[in-house]
Amino acid sequence: MDRYFEKLLVPRAQKKHENIYLPVVTKHAAAICIYVNEENTLSKTDTPMIWNRPPESQLANYRKGCTLESLFPSDKSNIKGMINNLFQTEIYATGIVICFKQPFLDYSPDGFIFDEEEFQLLDIKCPFSSANSIIVDYDNEASMVNYLIFNESNEVELKKMHKYYTQIEMSMYVVNVKLCHFFVYSMNQYAYLNIERNEEFLILVIPKIEQFYFENYINLIMW
Repeated sequence: MDRYFEKLLVPRAQKKHENIYLPVVTKHAAAICIYVNEENTLSKTDTPMIWNRPPESQLANYRKGCTLESLFPSDKSNIKGMINNLFQTEIYATGIVICFKQPFLDYSPDGFIFDEEEFQLLDIKCPFSSANSIIVDYDNEASMVNYLIFNESNEVELKKMHKYYTQIEMSMYVVNVKLCHFFVYSMNQYAYLNIERNEEFLILVIPKIEQFYFENYINLIMW
């Protein structure tokens, strides 16, 4: 396993060459790129997270007395077991992964799958808005989530302009794998995609992340 990535359970602050590196979580990479490009488009990842609260669109359900468990009575551990049985493959769990060459980048994977001679990434999405509905309507070529689309070949793919695409590509870069198994789950359906590592995309994104970290983020945490 260590041939493919460096798994380190370390404190968030790590000293190196007299600098203190606080890793940037790859799920926020899209917001960083927007910031560096000085774009006016807002990303949902550039606002503070409010833990243990539902999306604004679902607050009405909570006011009626519904709970998250009643709306979506599953967790990722159960879903991993289903994936394990479905594809007859073992899912390897891990903690936080620190990028070996650039320790200011980190990622906490949902799991890894070993396929023949290499490890591959597993990423699971459980959209709250589709908890009790289907994910994709294959007959009408319609997606119930905004990050999945039908391409010209009538195949479902992850939208390249969505923040999840940046997250997945950055995640593969951090853990040093070439393929991600992207699994979108609801109570009534699941969608399963294979996403390959896009080197051309990473060549454009990684420098922007570095620029943001050393020109903006590091200055904020040091003062």
